Amino acid sequence: MKILAVDTSSRMLCVAIADGDRIISSHNRLIGFEHSKMLVPAIEGLLKKSSLKIGGIDAFAVGLGPGSFTGLRIGVSAMKGYAFALERPITGVSTLDALALRLESSADGKDIYTVIDAKRQNIYWCRYRFENGKMKRVTSYLLTPPEKMIKSVKSKSVFLGDAIDVYGRDIKKALKAKAAFLDKGYWYPKAEYIARLGYEKLRRGQSYDVDTIAPMYMHSKYCQVKK
Repeated sequence: MKILAVDTSSRMLCVAIADGDRIISSHNRLIGFEHSKMLVPAIEGLLKKSSLKIGGIDAFAVGLGPGSFTGLRIGVSAMKGYAFALERPITGVSTLDALALRLESSADGKDIYTVIDAKRQNIYWCRYRFENGKMKRVTSYLLTPPEKMIKSVKSKSVFLGDAIDVYGRDIKKALKAKAAFLDKGYWYPKAEYIARLGYEKLRRGQSYDVDTIAPMYMHSKYCQVKK
């Protein structure tokens, strides 16, 4: 099963082509928020590099966020268009899950927090644990002020995600030795992990209706526009 996987939820443009659980080729590049200009050329370039045409793709996987509203719409709309035109299955995966999966080989038995800046003094976050190499989501996907996430930390934990850039000092001040931060190389999702999670869902028959698949827009009392 050849899969085209895309994530446009952050400043990173992520595109990968996989054959089952094997990555054929990938493209991960920090571009700011130029996804509308660069997504299609990146897809076309990766197809050419992989000696494939879009008609040779069997299924599509897309990061559903949470993340940049505009970026998410661009990626999801593009993948929906391909899936509809080619009559291929499509599935979506959580950006938070894709971030956490990057630590599968190095974080057994540790608490992992993925933290994404949600603006307006809020963060998207989720806590995970790896047990025998298997990722377990401990909390639901959350949107709260960082203070609420900090209060949930009970033991030494590893943090990754771009919210570290904004709230890292506050987290470290509150948690001290309990907080271990990964560097900027781990702040953004990578296409390889979107592809892997997408393949696992497709293999289990967890595809989405092309008409209803949508970005993960999270709203709460903490994230309202004040009139």
